Amino acid sequence: MRTVDKKTLLLYVLFGLLVVGVLFKYSPACVEVPGRDSGLFLYDGDRILNGGVPYLDVWDHKPPLIYFINAFGLLVGGGSIWGVWLLEFVALYSAALVGFVLMRRVFGVMPALLATVTWVLSIGLVLTDGNYTEEFALPFLFAALYLFWRSVERGSCGWRGLLIGVLSAVCLLLKPNMISIPLSIVIVLLVTGVLSRRWRRTAVDLSLLLVGGATVILAGVIYLAANNALG
Repeated sequence: MRTVDKKTLLLYVLFGLLVVGVLFKYSPACVEVPGRDSGLFLYDGDRILNGGVPYLDVWDHKPPLIYFINAFGLLVGGGSIWGVWLLEFVALYSAALVGFVLMRRVFGVMPALLATVTWVLSIGLVLTDGNYTEEFALPFLFAALYLFWRSVERGSCGWRGLLIGVLSAVCLLLKPNMISIPLSIVIVLLVTGVLSRRWRRTAVDLSLLLVGGATVILAGVIYLAANNALG
């Protein structure tokens, strides 16, 4: 198992402090009343904890995962919005760590550090009220990119293809346009497969992505259908 040296550990602590600094102004300590989107997500999450079903008991046009994330956050916080804020921190911090590890291995320490600090600081400019779907999608997108980079290194996706598919479906269930990076991965697989004429390997990799993604989507469809909310 690879150990983390003191300098790297210090960077990880720095990322954590940056994320806290960015998110604090969206915390319950600074925001007495949630914004429109956040308030609806929280209300839907509260209804889920009380036996409600998204779309059937509370209507909103977002995919369903954000409501369950809010439900889990309220559960963790004992009904307090602090639980959701904690999940926001976990999402952004884990995205920063995974993104840094990926960029460090591809570009080196300094470019990875500069890029990570830049995106963490700048994301505060677009969060508005906090508790956004994009925040929770970031760790899954970075994880998908990391797994794809490892797949390129090894010449095939293998079991990583299944996980990339799962992560991609999670992003889709948070917000449809979060599928752009997974779609880019599919395009790269197709183009490199055609250029290298590795038809069989490409077909297997794409099939694994499809199976992983379809499994998650199917689970969501079954849940909604079982609760008469699919229509």
